[in-house]
Amino acid sequence: MEASMSLRLSRRTALKAMGAMATLLALPNARSVAFAGSNPFSTMTFDPNERRTVAIVGSGVAGLTAAYLAAKAGFRVVVFEGDDRYGGRSLTVRPSDAAYREWWFDKYNPHRLFPRMYVSSYQESDRSPDPAPQVANMAIETWPGTNEPVELFLNAGPGRIPSNHSALLDLCQAVNVRLEPYIFLSGSNLLSSPTFKDGQPVPWRQINFSLMGELAEVMTAAVQDGYILQGYEEASVYNMLKQFGDLQANGTVDGSTTLGYLRQPGGWQSDIEVTRPVSLQDILGSGFVGSGDAEQSTGSFLFNPNHITWQPSLMQPVGGMDRIWQQLLLQPVPAQSCDYEQDALGRLDFAGRDSGDLAGQRFVGDLVRLEHTVKYVDNVPKGVMIGVDGLSGPVVADFCIITAAPALVGGDRTAPASGDSGYSIPVPDEMAITTNLAPRLKRALADVRMTPAIKVGLQGRTRFWEEEDEIYGGISWTTTPSSQIWYPSEDFNAPTGVLTAAYNRGDAGYRYGTWSQARRIRQALRGGETLHNDYASKVYADNAMTIAWQYMPGQVGGWGDETYINQAEIYRRITNLPRGRVYFAGDTYSQVPGWQEGSVDSARLAIASILSGKPSTDPDLY
Repeated sequence: MEASMSLRLSRRTALKAMGAMATLLALPNARSVAFAGSNPFSTMTFDPNERRTVAIVGSGVAGLTAAYLAAKAGFRVVVFEGDDRYGGRSLTVRPSDAAYREWWFDKYNPHRLFPRMYVSSYQESDRSPDPAPQVANMAIETWPGTNEPVELFLNAGPGRIPSNHSALLDLCQAVNVRLEPYIFLSGSNLLSSPTFKDGQPVPWRQINFSLMGELAEVMTAAVQDGYILQGYEEASVYNMLKQFGDLQANGTVDGSTTLGYLRQPGGWQSDIEVTRPVSLQDILGSGFVGSGDAEQSTGSFLFNPNHITWQPSLMQPVGGMDRIWQQLLLQPVPAQSCDYEQDALGRLDFAGRDSGDLAGQRFVGDLVRLEHTVKYVDNVPKGVMIGVDGLSGPVVADFCIITAAPALVGGDRTAPASGDSGYSIPVPDEMAITTNLAPRLKRALADVRMTPAIKVGLQGRTRFWEEEDEIYGGISWTTTPSSQIWYPSEDFNAPTGVLTAAYNRGDAGYRYGTWSQARRIRQALRGGETLHNDYASKVYADNAMTIAWQYMPGQVGGWGDETYINQAEIYRRITNLPRGRVYFAGDTYSQVPGWQEGSVDSARLAIASILSGKPSTDPDLY
């Protein structure tokens, strides 16, 4: 084809390219990793003679996982949560409609245990530039010909589970969380950049497979010009390049069906038209390829699916990400786990339950005290003393597991944020937890850099992305501040669905969060318009919801800034555990920050350390 063949490589450049291809061909076969052993969350041994106590700060995924395991082992357990809801950053928002709420409980929790597990509103704290309540006024629609509502939810926190997150997958199996595919990439997902055809959106497949074809075409021409890969059979290289780029018999990419169709094949004598390739010159000038942080820069758009945590297959819980901690709340635990006998706590009242179908049954949710804000945690000679707002006195525990963000324990009134802008995230006095931990440890906790993160949710009036663009799941990318649109991976062909209409983090996420709710929504609509014509008219813009995690109560941004890599010495200090009888757990105290895997596995290790007496520095713990 003329456009690509006119972009000739110099002899030196061609040789460099051939060297890179030789390196690829010389790579050894990937080593397989064998995982053995039974599910650690199903094999916890119960000790009826266990009398020790564990107090846990926070009822997010880490806190509830720790409570579940500690209770199964026989410990007396109490979980203190300052907020009026469970889940921490795993926040899934559902319709405020009363009839829909009843339908949901009938489906997932017919006994209506722990009813605050259903969340239809939230509010950023007074630190926010616009702390207006966010309410999920979603339009309820039913599946055609039935009375069954289309399930609607916005995962305002985590939204996907990679297949290599084995601890989280084990937990899901143990607590009966049903999983379904999460689609990170559809070939029909759209890319938009002002440097490509004046911002006209283009399907991911057209750019990706044009690039593969163009590179294969250039490499084939280089081989034909005499640049033979030393030590490799020429015919094998030709065949590989032909398959890699879906080249025609003449060695060109023109005519490849991997690019998609302008007119789809059909019945009888349908008129078929194959999408034309994009020239290498246009691809390189598009901004869709190049350097940059994954998921944050234009130059990463095309290659994000190669990232280990975004490679297929990914998963999501059926019904929303909060189904994980909701199922944790509903897990049966031994009755003795609720017998945390201290005057300051009082005794739990099970009279109503014990007169009904669930008589005598106790659950993880019974261990959680909502709206109980921890103010201090001190090591004392016989354990840990914990001060809690609203209690008549301190609570003493044999062990304490803190799952709060490091900055809440560090002692400073701001937390450093990731990125190059030099901004910081406020830590209000009401969120701070004082301790008598060593000053060097508190300094390390205070210095952990946190990553701001924002999301915007919009409900579609129809599933126009499916009907007009053949997009079934996946993510479209734009260079506007909204950055991304996530399409639902469930309920294809339903009458409606909820879009994650903006998702950004780091410097861009911080700036986005400084705007009013109205401006956040406007930016999401503008970003959507770069990908879908008349976007604003196709969504319920008046019912949009936004969230900036750096302003949510009890939170300090979205997650740690890859602390174990970017702040290695700080990470070593904050995970050198226990400190007295105090442990830390949560994704920031893990090598997978921002993912529930880190929360679950750090919680598992905390309980394993308590049971075994082994510190975090003991290789036998792992």
